[in-house]
Amino acid sequence: MSPQDTDKDLLPLMGCFTSLAVAVGRSFEEFAPHCYKRCCRMIAAQLRATHAHSDREEEVLVTCLDLLS
Repeated sequence: MSPQDTDKDLLPLMGCFTSLAVAVGRSFEEFAPHCYKRCCRMIAAQLRATHAHSDREEEVLVTCLDLLS
């Protein structure tokens, strides 16, 4: 069972993935599509929250964008 996109426990894990991707370089390519899709979903959810005048989590945006970069 995969954690929900809204689960705050994902943020430290995504930070680890960011460091791992930098460290292993092209060897991370196998995992990149899944990480990319998850980050895009999480960013989209945060943007929808902004448009709905709900609270958005800046930390989620920053963490996702770090992993995508």
